[in-house]
Amino acid sequence: MIFDKPDYVSPAEFLESLRLLEHVMFNTKEVKSGRGKHTKVSMLYKYRKKGDDQIRDRITNSIKYYERHV
Repeated sequence: MIFDKPDYVSPAEFLESLRLLEHVMFNTKEVKSGRGKHTKVSMLYKYRKKGDDQIRDRITNSIKYYERHV
C-alpha cells in the first residue's frame, strides 16, 4: 500500500486538519417546527448522533492544546 504522507505529521498540519473537522462537525441547519404563524425555526447540528457531543468537545480541546504548542 502506498501512502502520500509519512506517518509523522507536524503539529501545524494536525491543527489544520482539526480545524477542518471543526468546520464539518459544527455545521448547522435550520429546522422548522410547528404550523402556520406558530412556526419556530431552530438551528440544529447536522451531525447529532449519540457520541457527537463528545467528539465536538474533543475537537475543541485538541484545537486549544495545539494552538498553545504551535
